[in-house]
Amino acid sequence: MRETDSSVETWSFQCQNCHTIWQDTYEARYHADFGGEFVVWRHRGVISMPPWLHAGCSACPGASVRVIPLGGNVPYQGRAGM
Repeated sequence: MRETDSSVETWSFQCQNCHTIWQDTYEARYHADFGGEFVVWRHRGVISMPPWLHAGCSACPGASVRVIPLGGNVPYQGRAGM
């Protein structure tokens, strides 16, 4: 197995329960071997699941989290108190 490339990617998430929006950074390490190509994801230096399989919101117990696509616009949240 050999590492062919790596990138640092910032992903945006939105909780469907409390509507909190946050961003998190992941490292994607691309590898190739005799079986083909695959990606190993790291979050804060530890091997992790891909960003789109994010576990849940850190602001509430909500487990329904929407991933905002790379380069996508973060939805407008309006003014505080509205």
